[in-house]
Amino acid sequence: MFGKFWNKKRGRVKVTFIEADKERVIGTYFSPTEKLPDTFEKATTLTIKSESYRVVRARPLRKPEILKKGKLELYIRKQETANTGTGFFSLPTLSGEVPHTSERVSPEGEPFVLQAGHWRQIEFMKAEKQDSIILEMSEVQAIRQEHQTDLKGGLHAYTKVHIRKNIPATPLCIPEKAFGMYFEPKDGYRALLLEGKGYVKNGFATKWKHGFLYGIKEGGYIHELNLSGFEETAVEAMEKFLKKYDLMLVDWIGCRWYEAGN
Repeated sequence: MFGKFWNKKRGRVKVTFIEADKERVIGTYFSPTEKLPDTFEKATTLTIKSESYRVVRARPLRKPEILKKGKLELYIRKQETANTGTGFFSLPTLSGEVPHTSERVSPEGEPFVLQAGHWRQIEFMKAEKQDSIILEMSEVQAIRQEHQTDLKGGLHAYTKVHIRKNIPATPLCIPEKAFGMYFEPKDGYRALLLEGKGYVKNGFATKWKHGFLYGIKEGGYIHELNLSGFEETAVEAMEKFLKKYDLMLVDWIGCRWYEAGN
């Protein structure tokens, strides 16, 4: 995507761009040191091939460490907020619930950063809630049909947004050990940082072969579970899990849901 420029002259640092949600390397570039910011601890936006990306994680964070190592890893995510002016929204729906957060520092390792607007956009819910899910999804579908504006680059904006107030998160109570058997979390669990809000109380995120799973766990049980990003192949991979716990995977923005056997 970005190409490779193997210029090893002095005064340049090797920058590796990594897709944040899948942790997949998508390109490398040798950047002049004078173009590097002093720190990536502040919100940083990059423009690459006329597309806007946010830096959600950087290794190392500060310029002195970057210069010492001679390399930098940037975990980036494409900006999804449509810059359309006052009165427009970038998403057709938002969760009516916001998790409890704090400004505490992550106890260990780097957190998984989630855009606040993406909380509970692809979530696991009890299949017994199907009627309520279909009713709520009809409201989202109405927004997409009646209030959507098409923009350049395949983006969409909306003149109205549906807040899902009538369908709270499903308490799952899935044993953490059982969860590990189905999804085989890679690299353990990370703290969950909701962008612009803080660290989610008892929040977690873990890498899976099809993306990232995140939610809330406490006392050895997974109480809320969501998926960041979506691939059709993910449904087949989680078929046994959906069947075992009688769950549906609900994609609110895409107005679709999946259950075992379908």
